[in-house]
Amino acid sequence: MSRRRILGAVAAAVALALAFVLLVAEGDESVVREPATTVGSPPAREPTPTDAAGSAEPKAPSSPRQPPATILTNGPRRDVARAISDLVQAVELGDGEAFCALVGRRPGDAEGIEALRACGRQARIDPFTLPTSDELSVREVEVKGPSAVARLGGGQTVTLQRSGGRWRVRSFTPAAR
Repeated sequence: MSRRRILGAVAAAVALALAFVLLVAEGDESVVREPATTVGSPPAREPTPTDAAGSAEPKAPSSPRQPPATILTNGPRRDVARAISDLVQAVELGDGEAFCALVGRRPGDAEGIEALRACGRQARIDPFTLPTSDELSVREVEVKGPSAVARLGGGQTVTLQRSGGRWRVRSFTPAAR
């Protein structure tokens, strides 16, 4: 047999096998089908198990429900979230030069951690109060012209200003305690 015939036979066999699997799965009661969801929609809730008396099992205490995060997939909101992420990463890496650039300050002769502190003092932002990258969650971003305000998942607020084609962090307000 020629190579083309062999490849054709293999392709036909794969197509038949796939059709068979789909046909069998159509009638299979164990296959779970859920409606399609879109990005950002909450997952479907599972029913709460009940005991013989019909009462629901006790649940572990949960944290207060947060509204779903605003989708930050494109445009200025994404760029604002990226600037905040870059700021957090600069602190974690001890990259004073990057931190200073993101807050629009100059470190002078300072480098590394000292540059972080120097630029943080100038910008009135304590770099060590920022959330870590593991804690960082940008919940909402409001952009009005060259200004933006971002609310983080931990209750913090970040104010940014667009300057020279980049978003610069102007202030960071820690969460109220």
